[in-house]
Amino acid sequence: MVRASLIRCCIWRYKNLTRPGTAMSFSLRLRLHYKAARAGGVKSQPGITMGRRYRRRRNNLGSVVTDVVRVASRLPWWGALLVGIFAYLVIHIGLGGYLEGQLAAQTGSQFYPILEVRNGRFIRLASWVGHACLLAGAFFAIRNHFFGANAQRTEKGIVGVVARILGRSID
Repeated sequence: MVRASLIRCCIWRYKNLTRPGTAMSFSLRLRLHYKAARAGGVKSQPGITMGRRYRRRRNNLGSVVTDVVRVASRLPWWGALLVGIFAYLVIHIGLGGYLEGQLAAQTGSQFYPILEVRNGRFIRLASWVGHACLLAGAFFAIRNHFFGANAQRTEKGIVGVVARILGRSID
């Protein structure tokens, strides 16, 4: 009842105050539109934002661990294990091995020290992410075998953090 009257009020204001020829600021129109959308139960619309949001730049390869945790938590135990092993093979063995091969091919080059520094970081990052994905897949394989695939959001976050920490210490 309250939502309907709020929506009617916002629509009336919008129609009467935004007629052609009235000098009304765009921000007021946006606020009225935002109130009507929020009152109607719409959670988010792309064009309706009242302020800028700070978005922290994240490592694209590091977000793979979050994706593996999300996928592995929803699969049966054998699916979670396969996802962890596949991610390990693709990231650590595939990407890391490819970068090491490219580095080894440039051994006699005058740019070898530069490439060693640049590719060395990516090789270590690929190793870390591969180990973290394997650990997350193994954890959810054991967990889903005994408890089923119904992990909560907080559990997924904790597993992601622990997998990243342990992935750094495994060599």
